[in-house]
Formats: sequence, C-alpha cells, structure tokens
Amino acid sequence: MNILRLISVIVVLFFVANCAVKAPHPDKIQKISKEEALRNVREFTPEFCRLKSKGVFSYEDRFSKVKFKGTIVKTCDGKLKMNVLGMFGQVYLEAIYDGNTLEIMKKGEDISSRYDSFFSEKKVAHLVKLLNVPLLMPYEDYRFDIFASHYVFSKNNTVIYADADFNIVRIRRGTEAVEYKYENNKLVSLEYDGTDQMFKIQLNN
Repeated sequence: MNILRLISVIVVLFFVANCAVKAPHPDKIQKISKEEALRNVREFTPEFCRLKSKGVFSYEDRFSKVKFKGTIVKTCDGKLKMNVLGMFGQVYLEAIYDGNTLEIMKKGEDISSRYDSFFSEKKVAHLVKLLNVPLLMPYEDYRFDIFASHYVFSKNNTVIYADADFNIVRIRRGTEAVEYKYENNKLVSLEYDGTDQMFKIQLNN
C-alpha cells in the first residue's frame, strides 16, 4: 500500500469515527399507551411534600424584585420556615408560616408589615402549595399525546408535560406555569410564572 493510499484510509477512518462520536443519541420518547405512560409517570416522577434545603430564591411582581440566598424548611402539613441569609451566612430575616399566619422576624422584632407587598400570607400560602411536588398528577380522564420530547397529558385548561424519563417537568394551568428540574430524584429547581408574580428557587440539596 503506497503512502497516499494509507493516508486516505486513515483520513476516512478518522472521519467515520468522528461522525460516530458526534451523532446524536436516539430519542428516548417511546410509542406507548396512555395507561403505560400514566403508570410510568406515577412511578418515576419524584413526589414529595417535605422539603429542607439551602438555595437561591428570586421573586418578582409588578412592584418588587428581590433575589437572596437562604434556607427553606417545608413540612407536609403546610408549614414553612425560610431564613434570608446575609453576606456572611448569618440570618438576616426569618419568615415563619404556620399554615394560617405569617411572621417575619428580624432580631426578634416582628416586621411583617414592611413586607406585605411580596411576602404576604396569601403569596406564601401559594408558594407552600407549589412546593408539593408535583403540583398535579395526571389521571385516566386526561387526554394523552406524544410529542418529540415530551409525553403530554391535558384536560380543560391544564397541561402536564413529562420528559423521556417520565418525570413531570412542566405544568401549565390557565395563565400559570411551573417548571421542575431534578437530579438523583431530588428537586434542584422550581420556577413559577403567573399573571402577577414570578419566582424561582434553585436548591443546593
């Protein structure tokens, strides 16, 4: 084999190998029945009502926009405790919600009235509800469709999207939408977009 032919063979082999490496993986979305999809979503979507983590919290409405580091503890009976952390990790504010009333404390002083615009009892109650992951599960009376990268369940103004691993990753209900991201069956991100408020939680489990 002469040198030119040898070089040509090497170039062709390199090209083939390179193409094989860069070729996209086949789509994991499967053609399955609604019954099987429902069963898989219920089995594989992380489902929990208790949450304890540190993270970065962002909130925005028509009048306020805040972002802070903090801790969050939520119980299954709808109670919530959040600490807003200062520059060196000390507790700057403490918010305690017992399922009915909200207290915001700073150095032992109740300063709840200062934060009514974005840390009200109504908004915290809504946040607690959204932290029941997932917010909704599909049932047999939902319509079922398969798209390029999602299994989609819909009923009236509600649409639930599950990914190829059968994890619920997005729920849209009317003008509201909530998105989830997971790692190792743990929630790492929740993002909510509504008509009058938006918030995002990035957790460090």
